[in-house]
Parts: sequence; structure tokens; C-alpha cells
Amino acid sequence: MFRLPSLIPLFVSAGLLACLVFPSGCASTKGPPAGSVPSERVLAAWMRKAKDPAIHWVRMGMDDNNEIIYANANRVNGGKFIELPFETVGALPYPVVEQLRQDGKKQRILFDSSSRHNWTDFGSAVANNAIPLKIESVQVAPRHVKDSLASARSIAGVLRLGNGRVESAVVNVRPVYETVGPLDRGVRGKKWRPNLVIGNELLAQFQTVHFDFPRKRLVLSSTSPYTVEPDSGAVDVPMKIYKGAATVPAKINGGGQRGLIVDTAGNFALAVPKPSGKTASLQIGELVFDAVPVVSTSSLGLGVPEVPRVGLQLLRQYRLTFEHPPTPEGGATNWRMILEDPFIEEGGGKLPGRKFMKRWDGSLTDGVGTTRSPDGVTP
Repeated sequence: MFRLPSLIPLFVSAGLLACLVFPSGCASTKGPPAGSVPSERVLAAWMRKAKDPAIHWVRMGMDDNNEIIYANANRVNGGKFIELPFETVGALPYPVVEQLRQDGKKQRILFDSSSRHNWTDFGSAVANNAIPLKIESVQVAPRHVKDSLASARSIAGVLRLGNGRVESAVVNVRPVYETVGPLDRGVRGKKWRPNLVIGNELLAQFQTVHFDFPRKRLVLSSTSPYTVEPDSGAVDVPMKIYKGAATVPAKINGGGQRGLIVDTAGNFALAVPKPSGKTASLQIGELVFDAVPVVSTSSLGLGVPEVPRVGLQLLRQYRLTFEHPPTPEGGATNWRMILEDPFIEEGGGKLPGRKFMKRWDGSLTDGVGTTRSPDGVTP
């Protein structure tokens, strides 16, 4: 049963808190500023639009970990090969891309591999024609960060990604205008902040997700596996989703193998539950990092603090690829992660500009150029 009355007091109380934190914003007459919240009347009108997900050809179910899944949601159409340029904040190439909302205005999208779900603010949700889901549990809290506000599950009409689009995207709506709070991971431009976060439930709809940090671009392929560059020093390890986050096996300070969250939005090199010093060694596959600056996971204010994380301050040196074989029902079950050195043209020199773009041909080669077929990875 859909419980509209229980949601309104929650969102209104959030609004009172936001007005205390952003008093000038709540008094503005130039449209909803960052930090303000929808009125009870506006919120109630939006919640009355709630629909059963079946009208979008989306079915709800449970996976093996007792997590809610949305079969036939987040459908990728249009471009089979999508290239999107990154934003740079300070010295870090954050995977933030600029796209247009359905109302024609710009929005910034953060691709966060530590998040299971997709998240947005209330104004962006309305602009993208997001409709709340008429289900028993409409409230959800993020697991990868700590947030005091619950969000409402919804399905957006269409999300644009370059020359492609995502239909029936499941997006959790935070009851505040123009900000997703801690979900933006502190990423700030001079005149912008992310207002849409894409997590692994949508990334799983692509066969290949390629973060090229040195060249500051994201490449998404819905049909082809990734081609590893010869002599790129590629490290290939299995990857699995743990509590919504992308994780790979790793060793820290020579200890036993354990799961490591790969955090594409994290402003740190390495975070561990209980640091024993200011630096630590990290091993991912055959790749070993010595004297990596380390912080405690608890100091970051993030969720799942018992699991170590590797962040952008280390990942920025590499090309990072998530790949999985296609599945009949869509989404991913067996993942792999590939770390490669930056691509350098023959004879050395600068990195190629945007005119250079390697097209994947469906084959995967190792460091000596021998073609091999993509392997399945068992989590």
C-alpha cells in the first residue's frame, strides 16, 4: 500500500531544517535555490502522481542478497558507444559529465562506483519527468554515504547520456532543491555541483564502463567488450558488487586478501578501517603500490566503514575499466576490472587529444597481442 501521508511530514521537517541551514536561500524569489525544499502542497501534488512500476514495463523482485531489483528498468537505447568528457575539480579528474535535463537545462552527473542506486534532487526529478513509485516501501536511505534524509523511489522518463539515452531509469529523489547533499561527495565546481548521481544498477546495463582518468573521459559501450592496449601494463582482476559498491580483491600491508571498494568519487588515495600509520602498501592483482597515503574510513563520513577503499588520488594515474559479459535479462552478474597505464603514442610524447579514440572491435588482447575471449568472473 502506498503511504503518502507518512512521507509529507518527513519531507516538510526536512524543509524546516534546510531553511535553518540556508536561510537566505529559502527567502529567495528567483526560483528554488540550493537547500530549499518543496512546500507541502507541491510535494503532495507530486506524490499523487505515483504509479505502479508495471506501467513502465518494470517488474520488481529480489536478488540473491535480498535486495530489491527492477527488471527491465534503466534501459539503454540509442548510442552503442558513448564518449563523455570529465570535469576537473582542483587537480582531480572527477567522473562528472554535463548533460541536458528534459526541460533543456544543464545538469551535472556524477558517476559513483561506490553507490548501488541513482540519486537526484527534487527539482531535477521534476525536470526529468520522474514519477514516484506506488509501492509499499517508497523511502530509501543511501548505504554508501551517511545522509539524514530519506529519498523517494521514482522512475524518470528519459536520461540523456551523450548520443544515447536511458529509459525508465530508477532514481531516488532527495527532498531538497538543487543539491543531493552528501551524495555529491563534496565535488564542487565554481558555479555547479552534481545534481544527479549514477550508481552501479545503471552502470550494469553497459557491457563496458571505461574511466580514462588521464584523458578525462568516460566511455560507455552497450554492445562490445573492451580491448586492452598491448604493453599497457594491464592488471585484470575479478570484481563483485558488495552492498551496492564495486569491490575487487586486494592486499593491504602484506596481509591476507580482502575486498576493496573502488571509489571513483573519493577524494583520497586509500582509506582503511584502522590505519597503523600515515602510509600503507596496497596490492591489486600484480600491481603493487608502496607508501600510499592513508586515512581512516570513519573520517570520511561514508557508509560501509568496515571495508577499505581506493580513491581518485591513486586511480587518477590509470585507465579503469569495468567489464562483464552480457546477460539475457540485462544487468551484470560476473564483472572484471582492468587497470591500465595511460595510452602513449608511438615515439612517446603527449597523450592523444580528443581526436584519438580507440574503437573496441569486440576482441580482448593481452600484453603480447594474443587475442583471447573475455572470461566470466565469479564474485
